[in-house]
Amino acid sequence: MNLESIIKRKLTFADKVLTVEMGFLANTATESVIIEMGGTKLLVTLVLIKLDNWNNFIPLRVDYSER
Repeated sequence: MNLESIIKRKLTFADKVLTVEMGFLANTATESVIIEMGGTKLLVTLVLIKLDNWNNFIPLRVDYSER
C-alpha cells in the first residue's frame, strides 16, 4: 500500500457529509472506492480486462451484500 496514492475527499451533500476514499482497499481490483454518508458505507470495485473481440458487449456483474 502506497500512502501517497490514497485520495480522500469530503463534501456536503443534502446537508450531510459525503466522504469518498480511493486507493487503499481491494488491491486485486483495478480500482476501488469507498463512499460513506452517515452510518452507511459503500465499497465499489472495478476490474478491467482487455477483450480481443469486443462485439459491442460489456459484461456487468453486480454483487450485493448487506451487513
